[in-house]
Amino acid sequence: MKIREYETKDIDQIIELFEQTVRSINRRDYSYTQVDAWVNSTTKETKSSTWNQEFKTNFTYVADIEGKVVGFIDMTTSGYLDRLYIHHQFQGMGIASSLLEKIEADAYKQSIKVITTKASISARPFFDKQNFHLITKQIVEIRGVQMTNYQMEKKVGQ
Repeated sequence: MKIREYETKDIDQIIELFEQTVRSINRRDYSYTQVDAWVNSTTKETKSSTWNQEFKTNFTYVADIEGKVVGFIDMTTSGYLDRLYIHHQFQGMGIASSLLEKIEADAYKQSIKVITTKASISARPFFDKQNFHLITKQIVEIRGVQMTNYQMEKKVGQ
């Protein structure tokens, strides 16, 4: 596996990975209606255009195994970890930890003091293990559907 910077050509694989992961992994903790709202919050075309622009602006990395994107992460220049998804067939292999380590190194170099995120119910145990601290549990609404997630943060260098 290699961790590399995002390239525009990755966007289709990333969207497919995101959708499959939410449908299989997050389905354990969210209802079918919630998962459907999450996956279909925007059209694929809108997601492709918006995410591609955000990925170019953010610190964005992909985990690549022989040309296949098996994970991705992005963080804004203010330290907001927006997305971290690992392909549903590659969970528990240390890929998320490797991607997070890369982002934390960028945060440190950029003098970002705190990384924040909104973790799903499914992702919270991972962030707990990575020394993120719970700020608050919250209910968010996507396409009229309410879902629980957690605002979390980690001081850089800890």
